[in-house]
Amino acid sequence: MHESRETIKALKTQIAALESQPKLSAEDAELLKDLRAQKKAAQEPKDPNFLEDPKGYVDAKAKQTADALKKLDEATTRQTQEREQQQQLNQLLSGVQQHEQAFIKTTPDYTSAIDHIRLVRGNQLQMLYPQATPQQIQQQITSEEIGAAAQILRAGGNPAEFAYNYAKTMGYQPKAATPPADANGTPKPDKDALRSMGGGGGAEATGEDEGDTMPEFASALAERFGVRKRK
Repeated sequence: MHESRETIKALKTQIAALESQPKLSAEDAELLKDLRAQKKAAQEPKDPNFLEDPKGYVDAKAKQTADALKKLDEATTRQTQEREQQQQLNQLLSGVQQHEQAFIKTTPDYTSAIDHIRLVRGNQLQMLYPQATPQQIQQQITSEEIGAAAQILRAGGNPAEFAYNYAKTMGYQPKAATPPADANGTPKPDKDALRSMGGGGGAEATGEDEGDTMPEFASALAERFGVRKRK
């Protein structure tokens, strides 16, 4: 024991001498690393000698065995927990996919809305944490999506519908539905849309005396730019 203390003391002295140097050569840096490893090994308790201390030797071995079993149990428990967490995640993702597949049938631009959420959230995180890597930002977004989906499913909600509505609050503009087409595949004109173009949703023009059907504000604009109504 006395010899071990002297060895540790000598190692500490050598380590301190090297650490005090302003700059170490590659050889000295390697020596410092080796001395630190020797110091750590010297500080670790040694098993008692069986002939000098039979009981101490047996007790030490029993403790080592108990520690090894404890580490094994912890590793087994950790593996079991990870396996259960993966199963729960798979069930969660399966439930989300079912909602998405049903929702996208009536809302074809659902994926565009999701892309919008991820783009906006990615920009927000990059502003908040400029040092974050793209991988770290992606991991954070994925974690947020999984957490939100789990909470919505537990409450009996539809995560796909929630995400679509949430995208709107972040500035997403739903895509306009494709207008119906005639027998030749040509889109039919939307009369309501035509009325909204400069007519402000007013009465539909009949072709009889076009000038009289022009709204007042449109007539005022015509006067402003020197355009006279037709007689």
